Amino acid sequence: FVPDLLREMARSAVSVSQCGYNTAMDIVRARVPSVVVPYGEGGEDEQRRRAQRLDSLGVLHSVEPTALDPTVLAETVITAANTTPAPVSLDLGGSAASARIVAELSDRRAAALTSEGAPA
Repeated sequence: FVPDLLREMARSAVSVSQCGYNTAMDIVRARVPSVVVPYGEGGEDEQRRRAQRLDSLGVLHSVEPTALDPTVLAETVITAANTTPAPVSLDLGGSAASARIVAELSDRRAAALTSEGAPA
């Protein structure tokens, strides 16, 4: 754990991590060469799908956990260190947008109840 992973990534030559949501968004923001090994125990595929998508966009390099060994990891880190992550246009303000949408829906519902004569 570090208090500001984005700052640490931005100062790094290569980031090596799993591919949780917050880590993935920090990789996108930092535009640091990155290698991810997504968590995949127990049929979990969220990190794998995220890693594959970001890999296909040229943002990072993904290694499947089943393919992981020291040689594969070292080769992928060297490859990542010699590439520049592709810029991507992603909406990174999802939490603010979600809060705005929920507030708008709540306001509409309250207005509809009030106009129907029901207490707000």
